[in-house]
Amino acid sequence: MPPSSSENSIIDWKEYINAFVDEMGTINKNNIQKIIPYGDDFFFIDRVYGLTDDAITGEFAISENQPYVLSHFTHNPVMPGCLVAESFAQAGTILIRYNLGCCKAKDIFVGSIEKAKFKTPIKPGQTIKHIVQLKSMNVDLGVARLQGDTLINDIKVASYKLILAILDRE
Repeated sequence: MPPSSSENSIIDWKEYINAFVDEMGTINKNNIQKIIPYGDDFFFIDRVYGLTDDAITGEFAISENQPYVLSHFTHNPVMPGCLVAESFAQAGTILIRYNLGCCKAKDIFVGSIEKAKFKTPIKPGQTIKHIVQLKSMNVDLGVARLQGDTLINDIKVASYKLILAILDRE
């Protein structure tokens, strides 16, 4: 979580996030957790890279030990589609924060899923890669549009169009 994020301090989000990018252009899970305020039980992104003003790539390895995987079709475990979409949105949240400019802490929520298409089940042991594009964003209106795909081994397994709400942190 950003320094003094519970206070009314102004944060330069691009500078804050860039401080976590390593020499390979990657932000690891420990540093991602300093950018988006999620606990371990609801964290579906392991690393991000390729961060620009309008795109980011994120990855998440599906563990066979997670209860949400083991309990979703006990005879044939798969990652729930809603959590695959959440993983995509978490990568997108970093991209949105990167583009906030200088402002107080914000919370970012899924406002609308305009489109979510899943082509194949995602199994434990697989790693999903999200290619996320920021299509538009208006901080004053509190809205951002994301679009992109989820791939496994460079094969598209899901695609999305999401609207995220950007709200002042209370």
